[in-house]
Amino acid sequence: MDELLRARFRRYLASLEPAGSEQVIAYLQTLHARNFAPATLDAVTGAVKKFLLLVPASRRVLLSRNLAQTEPRDIDSFITAARDAALAPSTINTKLSLLREFFSFLIAEGAMARQPVLRHRHHAVGGDIVLAYDGFALSTEPPHLASLPSTFPFSVFAQRA
Repeated sequence: MDELLRARFRRYLASLEPAGSEQVIAYLQTLHARNFAPATLDAVTGAVKKFLLLVPASRRVLLSRNLAQTEPRDIDSFITAARDAALAPSTINTKLSLLREFFSFLIAEGAMARQPVLRHRHHAVGGDIVLAYDGFALSTEPPHLASLPSTFPFSVFAQRA
């Protein structure tokens, strides 16, 4: 990656500590070497910045120093904050996909032990959540599944608004 491009991304990643910034720049260098489009590099940078902006402040300091410290609960917090900020489910999913690939890079480099973006758990779905029992809708409010007995026969369906 030429120095002009490197300097540009350093400016975009100014909110990160130097070590955290270097983790992202190393990934961007890998993408650049594989001829990814500049827009993809910008999207990765934007996803990391948005992630750090939306995680709780108590974790933001630690993660800006070392993104390899990211845990699944940080991704949970990010998704919740992104929804609260009215980001579209497709936008959230795109950012999650970019973050998943970035964390896969950190794992391959030996900087991280496990993937914090879990496919079965971290996916934003649009529309209302409906709790159905025997085919009848019981509620359009998000169900409080922890309060239901484990033998309760229900299904959760996502409906497009």
